[in-house]
Amino acid sequence: MSRSRRKQSFGLSTEDAMDADAINEYKGIFKAIDLNKNGSISKADLASSLAAYGIRMSPAQIEEMWNDTGLSDSSSLSFSQFVSMIEANMSGYVTKPMLGEAFECIEANVGRDELVGGGPGPNKVRGKLNADQFEKLLLTTGDKLRPDEVDAFFSFLKVSAGGELSTEELTTLLTQG
Repeated sequence: MSRSRRKQSFGLSTEDAMDADAINEYKGIFKAIDLNKNGSISKADLASSLAAYGIRMSPAQIEEMWNDTGLSDSSSLSFSQFVSMIEANMSGYVTKPMLGEAFECIEANVGRDELVGGGPGPNKVRGKLNADQFEKLLLTTGDKLRPDEVDAFFSFLKVSAGGELSTEELTTLLTQG
């Protein structure tokens, strides 16, 4: 999407349109953190909510996260400011759509000697990965996993009788646990 056609939603201006599911998820989190239900989040609301969910952060860490909004002097955050804070602190995290695209690329190219470049691979994307080939990728590419780590990972997955893994199941496991 071009910069001139950025989506405007809830006061947000994002490079790419934020989907309705993400907005609704952020709204739910915002409402849960807004303890006094006044439509804004204070530092105390944030600290209390994080602690209630077992996320222990020092006052300095909360202050740093708060300052990521660029509103360090503000006593409360609106919904759009909250989303900005979350987005700033979540950079580097992988989203479900990002994983889906990555698995599609792997599926389309698995079995090729090189997985990089050259456009779409020869394989049709069906939402399934060969478990043995995926295991080999985990053991031999990128931040290689140890065999015991791969075994632990696979213990959470269902491998079909045909030796395949569902990319949807993989994506859900990696994003939701």
